[in-house]
Parts: sequence; structure tokens; C-alpha cells
Amino acid sequence: MADQLAVADVQTIISDDMKDTFPFYAVGMTAMLTVVWWFVLLFAYVKNHTNDVNLTNLAGEEVFPIQWFWERLNEQTDIYVYIAIALLWGFSA
Repeated sequence: MADQLAVADVQTIISDDMKDTFPFYAVGMTAMLTVVWWFVLLFAYVKNHTNDVNLTNLAGEEVFPIQWFWERLNEQTDIYVYIAIALLWGFSA
């Protein structure tokens, strides 16, 4: 009789765990928010001050952040190399 109770308890625990879908929703929401953040990081540039200029490449053309950081990673004496490296980490994460 004790064996029958133990088997019944295990089946109840397994069936209760199968009904718990919160982890699936949590992982899904995190994945969706990460994709949105990735697109914002690569295609949106927010100025710190209203008089700041837009992102420009070395030729002076306005570009998206993804274009900007690929070009700046190759520069060795540029002051923006560390910002480009930070954007690269965001791109690869």
C-alpha cells in the first residue's frame, strides 16, 4: 500500500509540473525583448544633446550605427574605437 501511495504522489508531481508554462513564457519574452534591443542598438542613434551631429562615416556621409562601428573598428588612432568595440559586443551578443 505504501508503494501505491508513492507512485501516485510522483504522478501528481509530474502532472503539476507539466502544467507550469511560466518558464516558457519568460524565456520567450526575454528572447523577444533581446531581438528588439538588438535592432535598436544597430539602427537607432540617440543624441545626448540637441546640438550633437548625426553619425557620419570617415567620408562625411550619414550612416546607421551598424555601418559606423564596422568602419571605426579598423581605425587605430581614432577616439571612437572603444565605442565601436562596445557596439560590436552588442552586435555579437
